[in-house]
Amino acid sequence: MRNPRQLLALVAGVMALVGWQTFNYPPEYLAFSWLWGTLAVIAALLCAVCAVHPLRLLVSFSGAMLVTLSSARALALVGELFAGDFPLDAVRTSFVIAAIIWLLVAVLFYIAWREYVVPWSIGSRR
Repeated sequence: MRNPRQLLALVAGVMALVGWQTFNYPPEYLAFSWLWGTLAVIAALLCAVCAVHPLRLLVSFSGAMLVTLSSARALALVGELFAGDFPLDAVRTSFVIAAIIWLLVAVLFYIAWREYVVPWSIGSRR
């Protein structure tokens, strides 16, 4: 990617898809799926705004929201593993994999925003 605007736009699109899919998630498998979907859509909108108008505070807030949302989603999936009664071991295994991936996404968002997106937003306003 040549510009963090492209990353912001990509993340906005992906988070919008995540939000949409989360709204369609079976509620018996993920508690508060409406909350996770809403937060993903808000994160997508925030990233879209930052792609157009990269204010340092907004860009920092979007990164913090993405890292927090991804980490919380991983923890929620772990909680579902202990609280849920899954009919198949494959469902339990998919939740373990999903929790690991959400944690990895949180780490990658943190690194990308700290090293790439926030410094760019500071320099782009000069």
